[in-house]
Amino acid sequence: MELTPGQLRLVCDRPLLAAKTQAAATLTRNLHGLAGTLRAEVRGHAPGWVVPEGFDPEAFQVARGENLDETPYQYLDCPRHFSRDGVFAFRVLIWWGRSVNACWLLKGERLPVWRERLRALPVADRPDGVGLWLGADPWDWAGFTPLHRADWCAVAERDFVKLGIRRELSAPILAPDGLRDAAMMAFRAGQPLLSA
Repeated sequence: MELTPGQLRLVCDRPLLAAKTQAAATLTRNLHGLAGTLRAEVRGHAPGWVVPEGFDPEAFQVARGENLDETPYQYLDCPRHFSRDGVFAFRVLIWWGRSVNACWLLKGERLPVWRERLRALPVADRPDGVGLWLGADPWDWAGFTPLHRADWCAVAERDFVKLGIRRELSAPILAPDGLRDAAMMAFRAGQPLLSA
């Protein structure tokens, strides 16, 4: 199979490829910086959370890939707990060409409690811009719905809760302060679900 002319130009464009590599490195540094902020938050809050067995409040991961619906992505998971039985993680996903997403991924035996607490949140405690992803699985990044318009029947049909924010890509959101502020808004929005 031959490359199309456009694909060939892309493969041969050294300045573009170098710029992509440099941008990825900058975003990785920003995610590592955000990990420090989130780890401090986790240390402060985790003692009051009901967490899965084996949960390590210090666990985090920064990673990247090239093909999330045909575009590159980078993410930070902090805290990070994945098992056969569930997920207890906070993810910040920079989806190149699309959006920045920061959310709690919750799946497991406490799902009924998380759902009920989510539904019971007073309207005053539902920050503007916070919503749910109602895709088919926790790894589907489509289907973001603002919390005030959530379809509670659809929430009940999912075997997970995915609560957080989505922001369009822009210079302010990708700056370290913008990324931190968006992530902290989403992180704090999930706190009422997690307490003992």
